[in-house]
Amino acid sequence: MGRDASVTDQQVYDVADELQRNGEKVSVRAIRRMLGGVGSMGTITKFAQQWREKNGRAAEAGPRALPIKVQRAIFEHTDQEVARAQADLDEELHEARRDLVALADNNEQLTLQLENLHADVKRLEGDNAVLEGRIAQLLDDLGAVRNETAAERRNAEIGRTELALTKQRLESLVPLEQELLQLRADFETQREARVRAERAAAVLEAERANLAQRLTEMKPNPSRDHGSNGDEPRRRQKGSTERHHTAAEGLLTNEGCNPVPVSADTPTADLESDGAKQMDLC
Repeated sequence: MGRDASVTDQQVYDVADELQRNGEKVSVRAIRRMLGGVGSMGTITKFAQQWREKNGRAAEAGPRALPIKVQRAIFEHTDQEVARAQADLDEELHEARRDLVALADNNEQLTLQLENLHADVKRLEGDNAVLEGRIAQLLDDLGAVRNETAAERRNAEIGRTELALTKQRLESLVPLEQELLQLRADFETQREARVRAERAAAVLEAERANLAQRLTEMKPNPSRDHGSNGDEPRRRQKGSTERHHTAAEGLLTNEGCNPVPVSADTPTADLESDGAKQMDLC
């Protein structure tokens, strides 16, 4: 039907008139050739027949009052034209039959194509139904994915918030860690100082015991006379006291403590009391 619509009746009429003016045979194939091969044979045949009918009526509408010789000449010429037209008609009939066969073949091909198209349409309809179902499923999946994505975004936001809070807590723990390290260092320093003080106390205790023993040995004997020999115990006590004081002072100085000043005349009991106080201060 697309080929029929590409040729109009007026186009066929104009080509037929041109062929007639040129003295050529007005046939369906000649008209189609002049049209550039456009249009179906059936359509051109129909319009060509209409053109012949119009030309026949126009010839019948002409005047008839002509002389006998002219009429005879016309009749002879008409007979010749009729004979030639008959031959042309026979040839056109033969061509029309061939065109009819071609149209039948074309019709069969078109029918087969139409059947194939119907089959394709049914197949496409089935495919379309499958695709529609697939699209619906994909839309559902897309909605689920969007919901999951929104949930993951919310969780990620919560995670980022918690991470920021954790970072702030960690940052606040840094001074605490430094303070803890300082406390540990101070504790270690104090522990070492305590150990040193305990060692010094042990040394002083040993010295005190030794000093007490010596004092016991140096106590004056009532049976001895008080004379020049009476000053000897005091000199020994003074020398021993100075030695013990010097030893304790050096030990406390090594331990980082400031020794309490003690004179050589300081009694032994006071020396022991001052040594204990000095250890408490360290």
